[in-house]
Amino acid sequence: MGGGAQDFTPTVYQGLWKAYHKPPLHQWVLTVSTKSSIFILAALAMFIGATQGRAWIIARYLVFRFNKPISLPGGEVAKVETKSEFEAAIEAVKCGIQRVKRKWKKFATDAVDPADSTWYGIAAIGLYILFAGFTTILPFWISDGTYDPPIVRSEETAECLKSDRLRHLFDMQFRMSLADDAYIRCIGPRGMTCDETFFNTDPEPRLTIERTRSCPFPDVNICLQSKGIRITQSNMTLLDAGVNSPYPITLSHRLTCNPLNLDPLTYHPIQQSTRSFISLRAIDESNPSTWWANFSAVLHTLNGPNQLSSDNSGEMAYLGGYKPVLSTLPGLLARKDVENHPEVVHPGMRLEFATPWVAIYQPGYTSYVFNTSDPFFHATNCKLRGNGESVDCIPSREAAGIGCAEEFSFCSDSLPYCTPFLQGIQSSWLLEHLLRERGHEAEAGEAGYLVRMMPGWFSVFDSLGSLTSLFNRVPLTDYSSGLGIIRQAELDGEDMWAKEVERWYRTAMLAGVFYSRLGASFKILRTMDNTEDEAMLKRYGLCGRVLFRHKDYLNIDWVGFWASIGAFGLVWLVSWGVVHRMVLEKHGRKILSILDRNCWLYFLEDSRGRCEERNTQEGAGAGVSNFEAVTVMSSEAPSHEPVPLDMVGTNFEECDVTDVRV
Repeated sequence: MGGGAQDFTPTVYQGLWKAYHKPPLHQWVLTVSTKSSIFILAALAMFIGATQGRAWIIARYLVFRFNKPISLPGGEVAKVETKSEFEAAIEAVKCGIQRVKRKWKKFATDAVDPADSTWYGIAAIGLYILFAGFTTILPFWISDGTYDPPIVRSEETAECLKSDRLRHLFDMQFRMSLADDAYIRCIGPRGMTCDETFFNTDPEPRLTIERTRSCPFPDVNICLQSKGIRITQSNMTLLDAGVNSPYPITLSHRLTCNPLNLDPLTYHPIQQSTRSFISLRAIDESNPSTWWANFSAVLHTLNGPNQLSSDNSGEMAYLGGYKPVLSTLPGLLARKDVENHPEVVHPGMRLEFATPWVAIYQPGYTSYVFNTSDPFFHATNCKLRGNGESVDCIPSREAAGIGCAEEFSFCSDSLPYCTPFLQGIQSSWLLEHLLRERGHEAEAGEAGYLVRMMPGWFSVFDSLGSLTSLFNRVPLTDYSSGLGIIRQAELDGEDMWAKEVERWYRTAMLAGVFYSRLGASFKILRTMDNTEDEAMLKRYGLCGRVLFRHKDYLNIDWVGFWASIGAFGLVWLVSWGVVHRMVLEKHGRKILSILDRNCWLYFLEDSRGRCEERNTQEGAGAGVSNFEAVTVMSSEAPSHEPVPLDMVGTNFEECDVTDVRV
């Protein structure tokens, strides 16, 4: 984000680290700057390209061994053994073209060199395609295989480990305004495409929005209508929260809301007064003048028409020129009272296992350009303006309210079941207790020091309360502008208040992500702890464990990178072995040819000696040996030129030249 949001971008750790959210074989990643990654990936691509030549040596040798070419005079075998990959590919293309031509020309002849084999060309073309794919895909694959900005890790700094939590209280609250700004600019109805990625994963697949038919509070009459809304973010991982953790803990966050009938919560302290207040705290009906600042919202009217007054409080507030106000009950400082002492809450909204709260909207001097019966933006008192061409619709009451119940649940692979939906502090305590009970001390420490704060990070009540009380914002759609007309037309009958609840929920999700990023700047452990144990800070703190996306860096899969180097390095080793074998075979053929020639001469001499001995023995009685007879006959025969050995007994007319092999 631009502006102040950049203050919460941690310093990126450049080096080798373990990303626990990845599969086991891909957890070790090397984070480098984009400029450095260009040199690394370019070197890998060049190495792959150079390996292609070595792979051709292997392929050429295999084709030669299993598909030997015709042995013809002129060194054709040597030619094939040194054939380049490019030559083989060109010859294969020529052969293919000639075969196509033969189908077009009936008496065409095949001009392919009989010393060549099409398998060389097929192998060459296959290697071109294969290595073109390797050169393109492998660098992309080992660099996360995505075009999104990579997930990087924050750098652990001494300043972070030694920081004071109290000095960052304003930063902790300022992240709420950043979240609201991010929603307006990038997610809301006027949102534009932003370069930044706020979430490490897409939260939409696990975000469910449904309409309910029951009131979430004990007093069903306090709900203005039976149709409510329930938003649930299921199985939010520590990666979603922006934490690099080896523990498989997930969080589910559920918010159930319904428009409220504020009459049971409205009190008139003094009969003669024209003012009233709305209180979430249980009040003694006999003494209604007692009100609590952190549990009450003071009105300028009696919020009629109701049992206290029949006046139109909305018109009175409009004429009074009061500014719009959105507030939450209880206040931020009273949240612990509600969670630890539920009996202080109004009986009609008292919940034992969820955190109840109310959003009170006082539109004041606000008018709409349309008539609406929405319970939160109710405006049916419409009048023509002075020009008679436009309409002003004034809210029907000074204040309207939405009541919500917020719950959290934790799961872990180390547990056979998840915790039930409870208040945030209850659910995190139960998770830690169950893990320790089963002997998972390390994971229980993560739950006790870090995970227990996650409900506060993503709490809609905390997010909305900070925006309204600390920054005096009104995070609602501006229906008094032209956008309001467009927005109402887009609703198509849906309740406008439900869209506002959805906005609050999504803003809280952003606030939670920004909160975790603060941990890269100062230590975040227990809510009020200032632990000085450096080992504990490194293990459970966030100084060096914050995960976020950054477009100026790139992750390289460490195992994948070296696996690629090893695989292609093996090709080089095998190719060198093939080259040495070819050299040995070449010299071996020369030696064998010499040995074969010497053995043939020895065979002739040995046969002649045995023949002379046999003829001498057989021809003793005849007085002349057969050998001498043969010699005489040979001497009388006409002389002829010696016949080459490889031509003896060969019928050239019946010989199939393709069957003559080396």
